[in-house]
Amino acid sequence: VSGGDQIERLHESQEITDALNSFLGKLGKVERGVFMRRYWLLETVADVAEHYGLTVSNTTTMLFRLRKKLKKHLMKEGIAL
Repeated sequence: VSGGDQIERLHESQEITDALNSFLGKLGKVERGVFMRRYWLLETVADVAEHYGLTVSNTTTMLFRLRKKLKKHLMKEGIAL
């Protein structure tokens, strides 16, 4: 891997990090917490639901909608999926 390729990957990584932080910053406290617990801490949907006093069904639906919002946000930021 050439130095130029490494720099490009670091640049892309920073763009993704910035886009994710921007996305998370626009979410409400519960949505952000649900997203982070599921996808950063890798908690089960049932554990996330219990933590926030939600049903598993509601949590699953929320996560589906958050993934859809994230995809739209990343596309808007010019990040190819």
